[in-house]
Amino acid sequence: MTYAEAEQAFLNNLKSIYPTKEIKSLFFIWVNMLTGMSHTDLVMGKNNPANDIIIRFLQETLTRLKNNEPIQYILGKTFFADLPFYVNRNVLIPRSETEELVNLIVEKYSGIKQLKILDIGTGSGCIAITLAKKLEAKVYAIDNSDDALKTAKKNSILNEIDIILKKQDILASDFLCYEEFDIIVSNPPYVFESEKRNMHSNVVHFEPEEALFVPDNDPLIYYRNILNHAKRLLKSNGQIFFEINETQAHNIRKLLSKNNFNNIVLFCDIHGKTRFVKAAYYV
Repeated sequence: MTYAEAEQAFLNNLKSIYPTKEIKSLFFIWVNMLTGMSHTDLVMGKNNPANDIIIRFLQETLTRLKNNEPIQYILGKTFFADLPFYVNRNVLIPRSETEELVNLIVEKYSGIKQLKILDIGTGSGCIAITLAKKLEAKVYAIDNSDDALKTAKKNSILNEIDIILKKQDILASDFLCYEEFDIIVSNPPYVFESEKRNMHSNVVHFEPEEALFVPDNDPLIYYRNILNHAKRLLKSNGQIFFEINETQAHNIRKLLSKNNFNNIVLFCDIHGKTRFVKAAYYV
């Protein structure tokens, strides 16, 4: 089997589910992650015999893709900010929008030494690990899932970076943390339960619900609890950074003001959606 024949197998099997452009993209991601081939390598070598692992893994991959399983879970790995990360069904697949959130922090704090950062709801650890890699910072990361923390630990080893991982539930009455931080960052659950019906099944049926959805009648539950603790955890003039639901930008601004946060700035993502907010806290 050649690479061209393998790609045609993707097209034949998935044409009723995905558009052609997306199928070709899935095929390239799959080949790249399994072999390291670049797009140019693949185009130039399309008539070459396929790698043994490609042939061996082809049918299983197609079966799982036809079941709408995300390619990242099939491969068990993805990239975030050009760094490799293990992913599985215990953690969200890192999104490009979250890379933008990390970039906002890196741009603001690059060159500043001895930072202390807290990542709340770390999941795969993608935010915490990337910040630890790109800034001179001691990074703490918390999550309420043992399985997510195990994945984050594996990712810290994979990326040869030390972060401090702890099991904590920001919604719990016994939440404790005695450190003080320059930065708190969080990409908490913010998708309305009612939005499920409009979402692709590869998200709804495979990614962890508890990391995605919030009740329609209390969509800011995580932000409210985080801010309640952030007032104690942030140093004077410390900054908080959130990824947010674009429909809740006004309400989050009000919530930040109510909690005595200042210099509130909203940012749009590359799609023009209000996706991020930063604010400062003065003691």
